Amino acid sequence: MNARALINAVCCVISILAATAGLAYDNCASSTGTTYYVDSQEGNDLNSGTSPDQAWKSLAKVNEIVFSPGDSILFKANSQFSGQLKPQGSGKAGLPITIDKYGDGPKPRFDGEGKVGSTVLLYNVEYWKVSNLEITNLGPTPAPYRMGVMVQIEDFGTAHQIHLDGLYIRDVNGTNVKKDGGGYGIFWSNGGEKVLSRFDGLLIENCHLVRTDRNGICGRGYTNRANWYPSLNVVIRGNLLEDIG
Repeated sequence: MNARALINAVCCVISILAATAGLAYDNCASSTGTTYYVDSQEGNDLNSGTSPDQAWKSLAKVNEIVFSPGDSILFKANSQFSGQLKPQGSGKAGLPITIDKYGDGPKPRFDGEGKVGSTVLLYNVEYWKVSNLEITNLGPTPAPYRMGVMVQIEDFGTAHQIHLDGLYIRDVNGTNVKKDGGGYGIFWSNGGEKVLSRFDGLLIENCHLVRTDRNGICGRGYTNRANWYPSLNVVIRGNLLEDIG
């Protein structure tokens, strides 16, 4: 085994041990996955996506790919995307899938334009880290259940290690009427009737939420005690919430 392989192996073991203890959310061995680049200005969906000069262009391209453990999806700074980001695939212990930005400048902006329920949707996936994005979902009028980010599992079982870090979520105009469904900056939900489902290791930190109606950061699980299946290791820390409906 050469020195590089030995370092990666040791790093992977450390990550797995830390994850088992509920401490690891970062990708220590991301070099084993593939890094993809997305540039809304200079990219092209016919490119390979595997280098900055071969970047993809659209969310549609990203959404059609099933990503693998250790993969990274990097969006160019100051890029702007419309619609919904709904990535596919799951990581594994020590090898999460990461979304982040590359290059200098403002965080890449994702705008649902009020046309989607949530601008970023993590649905029935696990071992993901999403960082350093600007997210908005402002429609012409308020609407119920409009969200910036939604993390949802249904009939999935236990979803491990979902990490939201350093997101700037602003101007999400869900309704302020609670009985109609409200609206959310960040919302997580676990449910399903065939397979009891929950999160184990949901971390939301260092996010800045501004003008998200009706709620900032919320979650929902089973409401029927017959299906009592609480999530574990849910941590919300170091976030700044301003002007929340």
